[in-house]
Amino acid sequence: MFLRSLKFLRKHIQLSLGLGRKVLHAMPVKWWGGLEYGIPSSQKTFLDLTKSKAINAPFYGNDCYSFIIMQRFNAGELSLQQTAEAYQKLYMERKNLILREVEKIRDEDVVFAFMHFPDILQHFLFTKPVKIKKHYFDLNNYVRTLKRKIDADVTFLIVSDHGFDLKTGTHSEHGFYSCNKHLDPKPEQITDFFKIIINESNAPNRT
Repeated sequence: MFLRSLKFLRKHIQLSLGLGRKVLHAMPVKWWGGLEYGIPSSQKTFLDLTKSKAINAPFYGNDCYSFIIMQRFNAGELSLQQTAEAYQKLYMERKNLILREVEKIRDEDVVFAFMHFPDILQHFLFTKPVKIKKHYFDLNNYVRTLKRKIDADVTFLIVSDHGFDLKTGTHSEHGFYSCNKHLDPKPEQITDFFKIIINESNAPNRT
């Protein structure tokens, strides 16, 4: 029964996060304070068009550790419990990394930090709602700590590009955003934030 459940879980994780294996095999990997990958692109993002700082942002200098853990799980090298524990340790390091980098902010107009959590942990713990709830409470406290380190007039924006279905352990189409300022017009698609960030970066304050 356990093996069947594990195979079912892995199937859904692979469908939902299968990009990790493709990224590791298709994109050039280089060393720079850890594993990183990047792809050439002629399409500019707000990070290219502003004086910005990227913290663990995909294709702008992030490490591959979350994908490596996933790859080892898919290969059967890590158990479900070991994988969840590895991601929990990575989550703690991600939090510390962002706090350290925020302390180094000088004159950047845009600071973008990427967190692969709570998304990735939910794929492994979707049958344990109490643990997921604790994870969200911890994230909420972390955001409060992070916000205290940022000037009050700075636009503080949090965006999730999708939601999560705890019944199936897969992504849902319901995204989420939170901002300390009223956004007008209200964003309806993930791409709407591009113009918002560009406009805010041109304002007297920083984003």
